[in-house]
Amino acid sequence: MKKYIKIFITFFLIATLIFIYEKEIYADTMDAYFMSESNFNIWGEGVQTTFGDHGYDTVLSVDGSETNIKNGTGSLDGVTIKTNLNNISEGNYAKVEYEIRNTNNYAVTIGIATYADIQIDDNDYAPIENLSGNRGFTMSDGNHIFRFIGRDSYGVTDVDTYWFGTYNDREANKWNASYTYDGNGGNRDLDSGMAYSWKNRSIGPGETQKYSAIIGVGKLNTPPTINVTSSFDKAYYPTQTVKVTGTVNDIDVGDVLTVKYAIDSGAEITIGNNYRPNGNAVPFNTSFVIPTSISTGQHMIQLWAADDKGNMSVPVTVYFNVGSDTTPPDATHQITPSSWTKGNVDIALKVTDSQSGVKNVTLPNGQVVTTTNINFTATNNGNYKFILVDNVGNSRDYIVTINNIDRTVPTITVNPKNSNWVQEIEVKIDILDNQSGVKYYKYAVTDSKDTPTTWSENIASVNGKVTIDTETEKYLHIIAEDNVGNITSDNVTGPYHIDKTAPSISVNPKTSDWARETQVQVSFTDGGAGFKHYKYAITDNKNLPTTWSENIAKANDTITINTETEKYLHIIAEDNVGNITSDNVTGPYLIDRTNPTIQVIGDLQTIVVDELTLDLEANDVPSGVATFKMDGEVIFNGNHTFNKNGKHTLEAVDKAGNTYSTEFEITNIYYECDAGLEHPIYSSTYDSCPICEAYKGLKVTDAADIYNSEKQGVKYENPRNAEIVEYYDGIKENPENVKEYEYELKVVYEGNEYKTGVWGKYTITPKIITIEDIIATNKVYNGNTTVVISGGRLIGVCEGDNLYFELPLTGEAESKNVGQWKVSIAEIKLIGEDAPNYILKHPEYGDIMVEITSRPLRIINLSGKNRIYNKETTVEIIGGEFDNLVEGDDVVATIPKTGEAESPDTGTWRVAIEEIVLSGKDVGNYTFTQPEYGEIMVTISKETGILVIGCESKKYDRELIEPYVVEKNTTSEVIYKYYKAGTDEEIERPYDIGKYDVVGYAETDGNYTEVESNKVTFEIKKPDPPSIGIESRVVKVNEKTVTIEEQPAPIQYGDIVTIQIRIKNNGLGSGYAKKVTSTIADGMEYIEDNEINKANGWKLDGKKVTTSKYSYETDINNELYPKRYEYEENHEEDTEEKEEEKPELNTGVQKLQLVLKVAKNDKTHDKLLSQIVVEQQDKRGDTVEYTKEDEETSKNRVEMQYTYTDLQIEKRITQIITTDKTSNTIKKYDLYQEPGNIVKLDLPSKNIGNTKLDIIYEIKVTNIGDYNAEIDQIIDLLPNGANFSKEGNEGWYVGENGHIIYDNFQEYLRPNEEKVVKLKLIYDLDEGGMAQIENDAYVLATKDIDEKIITDEGNIKIEETNNYARSELIVSIITGETILIYVTVILGGMLIIVVGISLIKKYIL
Repeated sequence: MKKYIKIFITFFLIATLIFIYEKEIYADTMDAYFMSESNFNIWGEGVQTTFGDHGYDTVLSVDGSETNIKNGTGSLDGVTIKTNLNNISEGNYAKVEYEIRNTNNYAVTIGIATYADIQIDDNDYAPIENLSGNRGFTMSDGNHIFRFIGRDSYGVTDVDTYWFGTYNDREANKWNASYTYDGNGGNRDLDSGMAYSWKNRSIGPGETQKYSAIIGVGKLNTPPTINVTSSFDKAYYPTQTVKVTGTVNDIDVGDVLTVKYAIDSGAEITIGNNYRPNGNAVPFNTSFVIPTSISTGQHMIQLWAADDKGNMSVPVTVYFNVGSDTTPPDATHQITPSSWTKGNVDIALKVTDSQSGVKNVTLPNGQVVTTTNINFTATNNGNYKFILVDNVGNSRDYIVTINNIDRTVPTITVNPKNSNWVQEIEVKIDILDNQSGVKYYKYAVTDSKDTPTTWSENIASVNGKVTIDTETEKYLHIIAEDNVGNITSDNVTGPYHIDKTAPSISVNPKTSDWARETQVQVSFTDGGAGFKHYKYAITDNKNLPTTWSENIAKANDTITINTETEKYLHIIAEDNVGNITSDNVTGPYLIDRTNPTIQVIGDLQTIVVDELTLDLEANDVPSGVATFKMDGEVIFNGNHTFNKNGKHTLEAVDKAGNTYSTEFEITNIYYECDAGLEHPIYSSTYDSCPICEAYKGLKVTDAADIYNSEKQGVKYENPRNAEIVEYYDGIKENPENVKEYEYELKVVYEGNEYKTGVWGKYTITPKIITIEDIIATNKVYNGNTTVVISGGRLIGVCEGDNLYFELPLTGEAESKNVGQWKVSIAEIKLIGEDAPNYILKHPEYGDIMVEITSRPLRIINLSGKNRIYNKETTVEIIGGEFDNLVEGDDVVATIPKTGEAESPDTGTWRVAIEEIVLSGKDVGNYTFTQPEYGEIMVTISKETGILVIGCESKKYDRELIEPYVVEKNTTSEVIYKYYKAGTDEEIERPYDIGKYDVVGYAETDGNYTEVESNKVTFEIKKPDPPSIGIESRVVKVNEKTVTIEEQPAPIQYGDIVTIQIRIKNNGLGSGYAKKVTSTIADGMEYIEDNEINKANGWKLDGKKVTTSKYSYETDINNELYPKRYEYEENHEEDTEEKEEEKPELNTGVQKLQLVLKVAKNDKTHDKLLSQIVVEQQDKRGDTVEYTKEDEETSKNRVEMQYTYTDLQIEKRITQIITTDKTSNTIKKYDLYQEPGNIVKLDLPSKNIGNTKLDIIYEIKVTNIGDYNAEIDQIIDLLPNGANFSKEGNEGWYVGENGHIIYDNFQEYLRPNEEKVVKLKLIYDLDEGGMAQIENDAYVLATKDIDEKIITDEGNIKIEETNNYARSELIVSIITGETILIYVTVILGGMLIIVVGISLIKKYIL
């Protein structure tokens, strides 16, 4: 029957598959799909795995509740399940995966169970075998095999239980079995079942989990086997490559194997798919890269083989560890060159990472490279950042600082940069180069800003001085070079105005012939600093005067000389910088202020024939006669012949211009005809002769000429235009050449020549010519004055004349020394036919100049004296001789005795010396060139090395031991080796307690040989003990700071109290606070989630808390040094604010803070105490017991005074004012209502319905606690029917909820103080006149203990506290009237009831 039922169900299920959701997975012959009633089914090779294709049923459990899953999905109590069926690649296997999601916001416990009625093909009781290691089981009918794999396999989540056995027991064992069958083999032979489960698995809120098992079905075949031979015994890091090797085998001949692996049950990866063992193991190998997403810790790799029949080997599971790589890569680098350069610097970077390896490096230019040996070129100084990234993302910024690129020229500072006019100036030069340093500078002094071609020698210094003392406007040029060859441009400063020349004096005239007086024009020029003043003196000789005029500040002036006779003018001038001329003497100036005298000597009485001779004399002292005239004609002293009678005027003018004149008359001459004709002689006249008349007035006006290569003759006046012929030396021909001739003039009359009596001497004088362009060739100083003469050109020679000159070959300079000198030469001879007609004006002294320039001079054959290395650069200078010195010259060289080698090290080095100084009278004739750097060399030889070390014993301080050098002459680094004392056992550099030996070694550094030092024994002793003490107090309650004076701090229920614990070290040695323990005072509670408590590391342990925040183990930097500051013990002003103002302490003091909450909530006045104690460690971290003297400092307690605020409110009516609104009658009722009593007011009935009540309340709030109270509000609940008006209610207002509020409180209400306020309410009575007015009020204060109790406990109402008060008023009509009213009301009411009943009966019932 069971089978018929199964068949029916099977056919039913097949029919319904058409209508339900179906998921199919095709892989070879595998088929897995969902069913409607059951969860899923699996087929393979046409063979079913469940009876009648019933499928596998799944149950989901959530926190003990269960539900069956259909169609692969379902949910229970906020947990969803989804079943995924996936064919896996290893033949006929399906992966059954359950995907669980918790949609709740809390964690739950889940379970998943699956059970089935299993078979293989049609065999429902085929043999079942458990797989080794309880991995699962197989079921085989001899042709096909069904496999369940639930543990230790790829793609499998290890099940908690699996079971196989009799079909009927499958449900019962879905949760409870443990990897086995039930043992009921006999019953199982009838039918088979299986079950597996995962149970008691926790899943968090919103979390998704997956669980999976593998079910396979296929032809029976022997599964392959796999063996892994590689080792996984080290830690790996992400991106590292892991090699995997092993062998696979399959005894079935012809089977083709595929080998795969997966990491952490992740994606499967094929190693190979063509392995053919045929019974013999074949190797395989692969490698994989640890992914960057993998977590730190243990992971597994599973490897398995599958044959081409669908059989899968038992996976081999190998575990490997992935290390935590939190260390970024590191690097080392070298730079080339490492010394100063003006070029680029190459950075050779080597990047290492011993864990996950280097992923990439970002270069400073942004380029990303993956190599670890990197070359990068730095083009400028600066920090070059290399970002080193390893394969798990750790990164490090590796900074390479380049600071040896020097492309900056030196800085030149010149002081002063220019000057006004001075005679000379000293200019200070400073050269600065903050990088490679100054190599040298050189300078030149020129007349312009143009870059010079000639410079000084290179000067190897950073400063110097230049004296500028050559005229006139000068510029200083400086060029400097640094040690890498950066050269400045021409640094030009100036102008420097140098004036070494006294003013120039111009005197005109410089001399004078005789004159009555002479006006001498003087002018002064100074091309430099400018003329300042002059003074003068007029003397009789050229000797320097002793008496002078005052200084005269005129650049142009006139000096009058008017005293006889021969005078000299002396002038001295000064310019504005003090240059003074020598005595400038001009003269003589000849002064004559006396008139001449005239004498006429002869016979003016006796008659003479034709002519009369008189001696005419003009004389003058002192100047002499300049001109002597008769009748306006110049005459000379001596005899003068007169041919005519008449008056004559004589005038004499001396050379100074003094004039004297006189007259005389001749009356005693008788005439004879000059022509030789006879004339009658009578008296003193004669009759005119026609011949004489013809040339009458003929006279010679000029009887001299200068040669001009033409014919010339005398010049004469011929007023009658007579025909005159000239005879020279008796020849009637005009002369041409230079000579003195006898001339005679004759007149031609009627063809005949007649004497005229005009004759005399005629002179042609030579023509004066000059010569130009004579050159004296400049020369270099050679010790003599001889110079070569050449050139020359005659000026003024008449055209066509035959004239030449003969020039001397050499001349003589006025000095042999360097300078510009005048040259004298021998006479220049004129030659040629016309030479006699000329006189050559010889060049004046000074017309020919020559420049003698300085002679170059050097010193050669200088050297440094070779020596042994001594760390110094100073060397002795030897040798040296002049090169190019003129023999016999007086020049002496002072050579520095020592110089500086360019290095103190061994080798052959260039030597720099200070300047060689020349002296001697001839030194100015030479330009001396200092030896160039490199001309002088020295060789320094090695010296034996010396190394002596020392090492002091010390107390343990956690620092490595520091040996030191006592004596060392090598520059090599000293390498120290350490040994256990008295042994050869080498150890690392020690820092811990013990005895040790140390020896130093220094290699040769080129200057010294390698050397081993002495051995030194030292000891590291125990550290000095600390004395860690504590002080504690409350520093803050809530947000209010509490001072020392306010201790014990007053606290209240709910307050947050901050306790500060000062930990200090009063011992000799450093130490740590190993543990600080504080009890929690009764009435206090610890706040675990407080950030301060977390930051201070407090841990709750019952009624105490502990912290090791400042222990050695927590942080070695927590070290508390011994006390060093006096004010650490000064607590007189130990407020938090003042502590913040103190300078930063050393770590001799640390602070802890502990935050507690006041839980005490009653009306007592206890003190709350917390006991605090500290345990100490020394510098090494060892626990140190306290001495008896120090034990008390390790303990402390904090006292807190518990207080509370308790407000009490009382409310009473003090006055009622009634107003009859009809009659406007007002009555006042003064009352005193005791708290809790009811006030009753009886009023007359008349107009009572039109009466208004003004009720005056008094509300008193009293602080009956022991702590200041800050009142927030008094709230009055407005009674029904009452009204509130602001008038008469100062400080009161209506709140949002309609209550009346008073909050006008200006200050605290201190203990036992009270606050009273008034409140007026208005109440209008109705016609009944009766009213019961209940008026409630309560006071609110956040610190009030009653409010806190109400807030925290929640089951107490404010009305049950003294924060609440009520005042009650009953208004009624006066007795009698009240009874009547009551009766009337009662009767009326009864009437209404009766009428009502009647009406009901009549109309309703």
